Amino acid sequence: MQKSKFILIGSLLISLLTLSGCFPSVYKIDIQQGNIITQDMVNQLRPGMNRAQVNYLMGTPLILDPFHANRWDYIYSIQPGGGTMHQENITLFFNENNQLVSLSGDFQPGKTREEEIQGGAEQTHRDNTTESTDDSLEGQIRDEVDNVKSVDVPQINTH
Repeated sequence: MQKSKFILIGSLLISLLTLSGCFPSVYKIDIQQGNIITQDMVNQLRPGMNRAQVNYLMGTPLILDPFHANRWDYIYSIQPGGGTMHQENITLFFNENNQLVSLSGDFQPGKTREEEIQGGAEQTHRDNTTESTDDSLEGQIRDEVDNVKSVDVPQINTH
């Protein structure tokens, strides 16, 4: 009886160890650190914005240098599971009046990736009174949206 238990447990252990080599390796998660920075966020930055506006738009900077109080550093890194690490950064500079004066790093104000992919098609200004000759559904929706009239919001007295 003892011998059969020992043989059963031993064979079970050997079969489990053998089967464990047949399965794919352990899933490795993506590791993200820092502030997520997008081109859209950078495109919204304007010279003269104060620190609170920049903080609202970009989030809290990852690095606040006590020796350079007018410099904010945003760093983002991602390492896909088992892959190589990719890092992006942007540094914002403020003047003595706490207004944004310049930036440097991997991002510069410009077109978003979507605009570059679409070829930077410029939107033309359309007069609300003109009708489009585009008979497609998209053209009809565009005409309806362009011809919407705005309505004033009524004032509510709270006496």
